[in-house]
Amino acid sequence: MPNDILKTARFLIVDDELPNLRVLERMLGQWGCCHVWSTTDARETLALYHASRPDIILLDLMMPELDGFAVMEQLKPLIAEGDYLPILVLTADTTEQTKRRALSCGAKDFLTKPLDAIELSLRIWNLFEARYFYLRLQEQHQMLEQKVEERTRELTQSREQLRALAAGMDTLREEERTHIAREVHDVLGQALTGLKMDVAWLDEKLVAQKTPPDAALCHKTHSMMRLIDTTVQSVQRIASQLRPALLDDFGLEAAIEWQVQEFEERTAIHCDCVSSLDDLTLPPEQATAVFRIFQEALTNIARHAAASRVSILLEENAGYLVLEVQDNGRGMEPLDMTNIKSLGILGMQERARLVGGAITINGDASKGTIVTVRVPLHQEGKP
Repeated sequence: MPNDILKTARFLIVDDELPNLRVLERMLGQWGCCHVWSTTDARETLALYHASRPDIILLDLMMPELDGFAVMEQLKPLIAEGDYLPILVLTADTTEQTKRRALSCGAKDFLTKPLDAIELSLRIWNLFEARYFYLRLQEQHQMLEQKVEERTRELTQSREQLRALAAGMDTLREEERTHIAREVHDVLGQALTGLKMDVAWLDEKLVAQKTPPDAALCHKTHSMMRLIDTTVQSVQRIASQLRPALLDDFGLEAAIEWQVQEFEERTAIHCDCVSSLDDLTLPPEQATAVFRIFQEALTNIARHAAASRVSILLEENAGYLVLEVQDNGRGMEPLDMTNIKSLGILGMQERARLVGGAITINGDASKGTIVTVRVPLHQEGKP
């Protein structure tokens, strides 16, 4: 501990024997301490404490009017929580009971009279050194807390920025999907329809010009029309996968029913779908988020669950839109749900969060997996 710190320290001495005060004051003066307050009347302790704000207190125990135990009890409410104010008790009472009582009242050390100058100086030095390092530790702790708070704010801000960016990208992606789906459906669909009409016209001309018609040419035109029909179906499927028109035109319920039918045809997994939304109209962002979560849940079932049956429940419950998807597959392990590489699950959770909702996933090896999405139908601050 630096000596200049000790020289600037504030001492408060409370002892009813004046000779003891003078000895202590003289010793502190030899150390170069010039901030010393003292009294032989213990009743003045609180006033001197407020005036000096001491770094250490030298306190006698056995004093008239007010003993050292009472003084320490009066000081307790004034010492800030977490502060370290060393109180060195000086007394002629050497009983173990007195020592324990003094320490329980707030004393940090105990020294019996008559005082040995060397022992006393060592005790004072050790106590003040403990206070010095305690205060340095407090400062470091506060600095660390400030750094942690600053870093936490930075991380929170970065996380919010990333989420805002992800939300914006997701919105742009949905808009682009909608645009491409319409382009594919309208432009390519119309072009293919026109092409089919031209091939049909050509087929009619071939039949009309020759009797009997050229079988090879007729076969070719029929083959072209079948290929066009197949291409039209592919265009419709691609457009629906990009953005099902049912979601925009007829709402979430119709889109989920269509997705269930398509999933059954593609995977041969039987689905039971129960919906009770009736005429409930959802904001586009909520409908889109729930639908995309539903698609991802079905994709996970097809890829990983090894299920033979899926149950879907879509309902309004206590002001929430609830979507539940349950399969009878192998279930999910806890590590599967928390794995940072599970981008599908992370994406589902983030989509739900962006519309104020939440998603829970429960997996059981004997019962399969249940994915439950809850989205508030009325956001806070909105009617």
